Amino acid sequence: MKIIKRSDIVIISSNLTDDTPTYNKDNTYKKDDVIQNNHVRYKSLLDNNQESLDKEAYWENLGATNDYAAFDFFLNTQSQKEEKIEIVLSAKENNALYLANLWGERIKVEVIEIKSARVLEDKEWLLFGEEITDWREYFFGDWQERRRKDVYFERSTLGRDAAYRITLFASNDTAKIGHIVCSKARELGISLYKNSLSAIDFSKIETDEQGNTSLTKGNYKKTNSFDVAIPNNQLDFCVNAFIELRGEPCVFVITQAYKSLINYAILKKWEVLLEKRNMAIASLELEGLV
Repeated sequence: MKIIKRSDIVIISSNLTDDTPTYNKDNTYKKDDVIQNNHVRYKSLLDNNQESLDKEAYWENLGATNDYAAFDFFLNTQSQKEEKIEIVLSAKENNALYLANLWGERIKVEVIEIKSARVLEDKEWLLFGEEITDWREYFFGDWQERRRKDVYFERSTLGRDAAYRITLFASNDTAKIGHIVCSKARELGISLYKNSLSAIDFSKIETDEQGNTSLTKGNYKKTNSFDVAIPNNQLDFCVNAFIELRGEPCVFVITQAYKSLINYAILKKWEVLLEKRNMAIASLELEGLV
């Protein structure tokens, strides 16, 4: 298993924009005016509003601005751009990159030298249609409904003077990125075959007094329960790492063999069983973030 903790990202260049007016404390705002301050958008709830943004009775927090939505805490907020998104970014330790809640045709990741922009390595993924194997599948299959929403990438080249150039293509459509994590991938034990995955559904079912039922489709969280083998000489290191992960969102790579076993989540529960002579078994429970 590998974990990738969130770290501070340096945005070198980006074609993402946001035209929301900047908040001015000397201005007076009317109801439904939308402004932004420090990459966060707010909507005025009253007319003749001169109050500060920290007063919830006067301002509604609308979340991150479009140019920052891919870098906030949440997966379901998306940065958007017609046709193509192109971002060049780096981080202090950056051998791994995770891109979530994607919408587009294909996405390309290039590792480049910061000074020269020389491409060191690159990889490209189709976000839909990658499972088409023949013409029957193309014309009669349901491949258009099977979209890839997440991409995980580890670079093989060494060196700190490197950045990622991310290009998301969406011809005649809007390209969208929900979340970006760039940091160092760290090994924490060996994932065992025993594993279960599920999802917490936030959809609402409401029934009125006459028995009429309505359904509102909501978001969901992925959950995983699995075991990890830990050699005895790494036991203290892994236990300390589990403790430090409390309340901290991370990308958990249980295995790269299946997309569903990569989860941006928190470590909800863990337990280490000292039942083997040469290794311990850690049982982990993850709760994905929306």
